Amino acid sequence: MAALPTFLSSCIAPDSAGQNAFLFGVPSPGTLEAHLINLSDSLSPTSKFVSSTTTSTGTASWDASSSLGCYPYLGDTTSPSPSPPATNATAPAPAAPVPSFPPPITIVQFGNSVQTQFFPNGTWVTFETTTEATSSFLTPKLFSPVGSTNGWNWFLARAGGQSKTWRHLRIGSRTEAGSKDLTIAGSDPLLTVGAIAPDTNNYGNGLLFLIDPSGSTGSVYRATGNKRPDRNLTATDVLVTLGKPSPLNMNSNTLTVDAVPVTTAFAAFILDKVPIPKYVTPSMLQKKIAS
Repeated sequence: MAALPTFLSSCIAPDSAGQNAFLFGVPSPGTLEAHLINLSDSLSPTSKFVSSTTTSTGTASWDASSSLGCYPYLGDTTSPSPSPPATNATAPAPAAPVPSFPPPITIVQFGNSVQTQFFPNGTWVTFETTTEATSSFLTPKLFSPVGSTNGWNWFLARAGGQSKTWRHLRIGSRTEAGSKDLTIAGSDPLLTVGAIAPDTNNYGNGLLFLIDPSGSTGSVYRATGNKRPDRNLTATDVLVTLGKPSPLNMNSNTLTVDAVPVTTAFAAFILDKVPIPKYVTPSMLQKKIAS
């Protein structure tokens, strides 16, 4: 084990079992590394290099100056991912689910649209263009998981380009669609953060917390993922349905532009440069939303 490496941009995610944590970062153009974190001494964590994946240099390449987001599959069933490919593979392997193989962690690079799936044994599936979705997304601050089941992770995300539209998408199925919810469609929040909020063990349900630009007010939405398989989706289908928003109790706190969202399955955290991290969990709002 060695000291934690330093990256200009990085992200951390657990495996699907919540037993190990991995640090991802770009040490040089075109290369993404994975490190296993040892937290046996939480005040002095160490790490072990696991493996790396590469992309050709160009517009779609790992870039140390671009933001990263890491998203494990946390659902209620084993992800129907393809068999683990050879390290540095640049295309998905033929579909051949291996139930005993741990689901991957998806790493998304924001800005120039590269994405990869990292398997805990050190193998990768890397896509050198926008992969599981066709949009280029702005920032991990506006890319929020709200469900995880049937091998898919559901997200609400703000896309780039001139329109800067909100999109809802599934990672694991390469499917996305524009959000038809008018409340969120015109919003320009400080950040969003999501969490899974199972209803009768339905892990396709979650919550989306939206913080207004002021940082002192916000809303919370019930989010429901569409479980229909890709082959049965129609042009009018939505992938995530948002319920009626409820006011979010900020407890007189005001977040700054430095605040970052962190989703750990059933809890949504918001960390800021203040003495005490701020957080909200779905259980705080379940009763209010249900009413």
